[in-house]
Amino acid sequence: MVYMAGTLISKLIGFALIPVYTRIFSPQDYGILDIVSISSVIIITVSNLGLTTALSIFYFQTEDQNNKKTFISSNFIFSIFINVLICALVIIFSRPLAITFLKNADYAKYLILSVLAIPFSAIINFGSGLFRLGLKPIKYFYIILGNSLFGVVLSIYLVIFRKMGLQGALLSLLISSIIFAVISIYLTKHHFNWKFSSQKLKLMLKVGLPLAPASFMVWIMDSSGRYFLAHFRTMSDIGLYSLGFKFASILVLITAAFRLANAPFQLSIASEAQAKTIYAKTLTYYLLMTFFVAAGLSMFSKEILSLLTSPDYINSYKIIPPLTFSFIADGIYQIVGIGLLISRKTQYMTYGVIAGALAALGFNALLAPRWGILGVAFATLLAYAVGLVLIYFWNQKYYHINFELKKIFKLLIFSLGFIILSFLSYFLLTPLPMIIFKSFLMIILGLIFYFSLEINERNKIWFLARNIFRKIKFRLGYK
Repeated sequence: MVYMAGTLISKLIGFALIPVYTRIFSPQDYGILDIVSISSVIIITVSNLGLTTALSIFYFQTEDQNNKKTFISSNFIFSIFINVLICALVIIFSRPLAITFLKNADYAKYLILSVLAIPFSAIINFGSGLFRLGLKPIKYFYIILGNSLFGVVLSIYLVIFRKMGLQGALLSLLISSIIFAVISIYLTKHHFNWKFSSQKLKLMLKVGLPLAPASFMVWIMDSSGRYFLAHFRTMSDIGLYSLGFKFASILVLITAAFRLANAPFQLSIASEAQAKTIYAKTLTYYLLMTFFVAAGLSMFSKEILSLLTSPDYINSYKIIPPLTFSFIADGIYQIVGIGLLISRKTQYMTYGVIAGALAALGFNALLAPRWGILGVAFATLLAYAVGLVLIYFWNQKYYHINFELKKIFKLLIFSLGFIILSFLSYFLLTPLPMIIFKSFLMIILGLIFYFSLEINERNKIWFLARNIFRKIKFRLGYK
């Protein structure tokens, strides 16, 4: 629970910069900041080589403490070496890379600043990984939360008070990464013996390398659209898309928490007779929750953005509906694909993600030139849909589950229908009646979702609500 809280709180802290950056930076500057940041993410993703997962396996399989430290040290030394090597190459070729992918040689300086932070971010990630493996949740929480909070405060200081602009935003990330990388090494120093074993590294690479492409493919589905916008459109379009993406990713706070809690639960009941029924219900409950939240975010996106950002960014609201449903689809992969895990057909999960990545490239190339940010948003949704359909098909082939597809389809139609009605209200109503109308739609949608449940399920909700209410009253001192 602490691990999940640390991750979620750090993401919420990151949202605090949205009102600051969007009032100081133009959409073009915000786009530059975003694309150099996601370029750093792909370097981190590629350089990992699946070694994080491999280390977790050998960490628990190795009983001898000295051997365990050698595994950790070998993994760390090689990982940092790869990070430094890739970053050095990017810095050396920063100008041609900026021209090729960012369409402007002047952006090379921002790419360099962003890339310099990568080895230190890798050290922080490695340290936080060791805290998870060693069951040290408090240290994990301090590192993750401290790095995020310090980075935000320093960024506000450099950008607002020192007026350093984009360089201040990127420099704050670099300084924060250096400080917390040093802290991470200090707190985890007892895990290392600083011995490098090529034999142990080969064992970890043998396990990790087959897993590496999946992370890269997910990055393609999520982020490749920005490069199509850079090629066919402008940095301002990337800035608008980035803001819409960040706002829609609020849903990830829910899907990530659900996924973290659901993964061990799904496996723990795999041998039970009612397992397939529970899996089917899990998908229905997940979609009930996420469809409702996605509808709320989509309906009120323009109003919320008008409060948090400058008028230059308001058009980002248009891409929030397809992006929220993309994040929902991402969360479904785990639920729908549980049969592939149980039947040990996990290669089909990888095939599905690869198909989604290829679809993302195709749809982005097709839609980005004509439709801009809206085209990229729908390309992302379609890419996740392609992967999801394939994973669902393979899951049903090897481990058939009677998912409640008719009910799910009805919930989806109602959600999309109400979102479309809310968007039409922009052309028909003035602001106050429009907000009242949207609130009415959300109430009606909530009632539809509630009465879609079976009677015993509704009774359980009321029982849970009464218990929560009693506990709140007790904590407040009421009887």
